[in-house]
Amino acid sequence: SRGLRCVDFGALHGVSESLEPVTNYLEQLNVGFFGLNSGQTDLIDQLEELAHRFQRLFVVTLAAQGSVALGAAKRLHCEAVTVDRVVDTTGAGDTFIAGFLSEYAYTGDVSTSLQRGSDAAARSVRRVGAFDSPLVPWDDSDTDDP
Repeated sequence: SRGLRCVDFGALHGVSESLEPVTNYLEQLNVGFFGLNSGQTDLIDQLEELAHRFQRLFVVTLAAQGSVALGAAKRLHCEAVTVDRVVDTTGAGDTFIAGFLSEYAYTGDVSTSLQRGSDAAARSVRRVGAFDSPLVPWDDSDTDDP
């Protein structure tokens, strides 16, 4: 298809020596997302090498350490937006991806897209849940369970 094909690989839990989960999808994707930590330098370096070899864009979120884009001539780093009080990190990575892609799909500008993703994630961690919505108690009176 002509659309932008993206995969969220998450934190690559259980991946040690082989990046097989990533290499299995390289031919079918344009952008890969990873939620890692800044101490995983070897894994980040391996991802960067793959991104260069297959001419793909990989975006690694690093929580409070920001994010990096891999695959261009040089790594692009974006600082995390400072948040006074983190309430809930649920969905912060997915919100980052949505913010990133909402910019990248239109402009192709990786640096601006990283900042947009960071801004979106910062807004999401300031509240309970991934997006603004009223918290409504579950109405269990409609269930068939005894």
